[in-house]
Amino acid sequence: MFFKHLSKDLPDAPPPRAVYARLDQLEPLDDVDPAQFMVLLDCIDARWLDEVSERLGHLSDEGFDEADDRISVVLTSSKYLKGFEEDSNEAPEWFHLEIGTPDQGPVVEQFHNLFQDSTERGIIKARPVTAAESAMLKRVAGWHDIEPSAQSD
Repeated sequence: MFFKHLSKDLPDAPPPRAVYARLDQLEPLDDVDPAQFMVLLDCIDARWLDEVSERLGHLSDEGFDEADDRISVVLTSSKYLKGFEEDSNEAPEWFHLEIGTPDQGPVVEQFHNLFQDSTERGIIKARPVTAAESAMLKRVAGWHDIEPSAQSD
C-alpha cells in the first residue's frame, strides 16, 4: 500500500480533499495535557470510496488495486477531532475529514506513502461519520468476508 505515489510528483499544496479516516493509534500526550492524544488515522479518499460503494459490494470484490493511490495516513492531535470526550479515552472508530492547505486550519501531517516525508495540511472540518457513512464503511471497507482461522493455523 502507498507505493503508487512513488512514481508520481505530489503537488506542493494539494487541493482540499474529503477523506474517511479510521482510528489506528492513540498515544497520550501527558506532558502537554492528559486529555489530549496524538492520533494516527488511516485515510481513504471519501469521494472515491463513495463512488466505489455504488459500483461494488466490497473493496475486495474487484478493482482493489486502484485503492493504493487513494490511501494516506494523517497524524494529528485529538483536540482537532470532534468526538473525543475530555474525561474519556473513548473515540469514534471513523471520522470524516476535509483537509486542505496549511493556512486553512490546524496543521496536521499527511503521509502519502511509507517512503516520503509528510505533507503539511490543514484540517478544515473534522467530525465523526454519520450512521449512514458508518454502515457504508463497514460494508465496503470492513472485514465481513474474512473467515476466522482455526486456532491450529
